[in-house]
Amino acid sequence: MKAIHFGAGSIGRGFIGEVLHKNNIETTFVDAYDKVIDQINADKGYAIRYLDEANTEHWIDNVMAMHINDPAISEVINNSQLLTTAIGVPNLEKIAPIIKAGILERNAQKPLVVIANENVMYATNILKEAIKNVSEPDEWQEIEKNTLFLNSAIDRQASTIDENGKLLPVVEPFFEWVIEKDANFNQLQHVKYVENMEYYIKRKLFIVNATHAAFAYIGNVFSYRTIQDAMDDQRIVGLVTNIINENMQIFVNEYGDDINELRDYFNSILERFGNKKLNDSVKRVGRNPRRKLSKDERIISPIRSLFELGLPYANSLKLVVSALLFRDENDDEANYIEKIIEENGIDEAVPHLLALPEELLDEIISEYKVVVEDTNLLLD
Repeated sequence: MKAIHFGAGSIGRGFIGEVLHKNNIETTFVDAYDKVIDQINADKGYAIRYLDEANTEHWIDNVMAMHINDPAISEVINNSQLLTTAIGVPNLEKIAPIIKAGILERNAQKPLVVIANENVMYATNILKEAIKNVSEPDEWQEIEKNTLFLNSAIDRQASTIDENGKLLPVVEPFFEWVIEKDANFNQLQHVKYVENMEYYIKRKLFIVNATHAAFAYIGNVFSYRTIQDAMDDQRIVGLVTNIINENMQIFVNEYGDDINELRDYFNSILERFGNKKLNDSVKRVGRNPRRKLSKDERIISPIRSLFELGLPYANSLKLVVSALLFRDENDDEANYIEKIIEENGIDEAVPHLLALPEELLDEIISEYKVVVEDTNLLLD
């Protein structure tokens, strides 16, 4: 099997690329960063390093890389059976015309399997819609006939370091790649095929991603540099635990999950995130706060569900406030939020920024005013 993967970053090379390699799939990476493209092609592969005690390294070969502007991408799509992404949600729209052109030029007998691996609900559906939006009706009819779009949920902590001039993905040993079950695509090993994709996507966003975001935003309020530094503050751990305990009730109510199993799952996440070798910057994890405060994301979607189910959400209000307080002069979205609040006041800014019922908006505004007066009250 051959695959084309968009995004040669930490997750692309350090997670998706490794799993494809374990399946003996010949993979072509597509990226815009010349340094990583040249490195992969010159070395005919790349190393990944596990953040374990031994700093274990694995070599990934049977790969090549090409630039996003290379016209030969269509030919690679034509010769591939699988197309995956790990580029960030905002970039899906940008690659849609490229993928569209490649699919329309395919002459393969089997459909191309497309899986977008992004930290958002139904990322593949987003990519599918982006491709549809740049297609004429007859083109889209052809694309739908020759493409199998499958949603996924991914979970692995990964980053990249520059070591001796080489861009090296460093990853935690744990990973989980959940893919929507379909009889026409079930041959990958080291992945989990599931029928109830919504459950796994929500579990990833509402527990894993929400935990990560909570440590980033609350940690930032108290000027901690890394997620691991914030996790050394037991007051913050206590608040994050209370936030996720609220989110867990969604799964108990909607899916009949066992609360003790959910708590064990959360504790395993705390153990993973607490790995000192990650050295995970709160600025990096908290970046793009406007997107992470959107209605279907890791902060707003669970609090809306809690509200609609009539479940407690007092601690989750504090997470929303912490995200609104996120400051990073190098982050355009953080600067936008700060500007909106400064120019309009919190009473007008919150309804502008958040898609929530009025009652929740009023409670967030009240909580924000309390916390701005004394940030320590966030942890009461």
